[in-house]
Amino acid sequence: MRRVAAAKAEPAPAPSGTAAAPVPAPSGDAATVDMAEVKRIYDEGKAKYDTLDYKGAIESWTRAYALVPAQDDYREARNDLAYNIATAQEKAYDIDHKVEHLRQARGLLVSFVEEYKQLYEPTPEAKAEVARVKERIAALDARIASAEQAAPPPATVHAPKKGGAAIREVFRKDPELYREYRSGRSMMIGGAVSLGIGAGMGLIAIALADRDQFPDARPLAISLGAIGLAGVVTGAVLLGFGVPKRKRALREAQSRVVVAPTFSRGFAGVGFVGRF
Repeated sequence: MRRVAAAKAEPAPAPSGTAAAPVPAPSGDAATVDMAEVKRIYDEGKAKYDTLDYKGAIESWTRAYALVPAQDDYREARNDLAYNIATAQEKAYDIDHKVEHLRQARGLLVSFVEEYKQLYEPTPEAKAEVARVKERIAALDARIASAEQAAPPPATVHAPKKGGAAIREVFRKDPELYREYRSGRSMMIGGAVSLGIGAGMGLIAIALADRDQFPDARPLAISLGAIGLAGVVTGAVLLGFGVPKRKRALREAQSRVVVAPTFSRGFAGVGFVGRF
């Protein structure tokens, strides 16, 4: 992450972050820029970033970016903010796996490199920084390609029977929505399995705790009881997250399905049609 400079510093590269530079006396419209407010919003975004609220950080840093004019005195600050927004976008992908985060991060880093080359002399340090960011762009290209390939093919889309064909079509058109539905369903299945195994372990532990029948099995009973409890807790957590997640995705898909009348010779009825 880059610390946002208050104004353009001396023309030297800053590979690991830019310390705040003294603010020169701006002229013209630049004098109306409230860089203290920009710094406050930047710090707000950094606090959100540090607490893993990456979407909040993106929102704050984008607001700060909008306040900084595209003038020479402030180009470095704008470029550093663009870099930080790209970093937060990439982190946001790790949370919700929406590939648009990676695309936005890539676009911002491409712009960052072009602006960086105009801001600084081509010293060895500056060239190394450009090379480092270009490597990151290449890595983003690979992640984007991988994410796009992971989109579910039409033959693998599953949906409830009610309006199933139309809902499957919605999922085909919106892989991100289907990924959320599938993730919720997988959590439900994993939760049910974990809950069942945990309960089974617990019952075995209770049986082994009978000192009359198994006088030497107390340590094993305690171990199995702990494993069983962990399984029950894990299963409950997975179900707690998976059920509402699947319901949300299914509800969204169903909201895009409309009931339309269908007519054919000797027949009239209704059918389900996906709306996109």
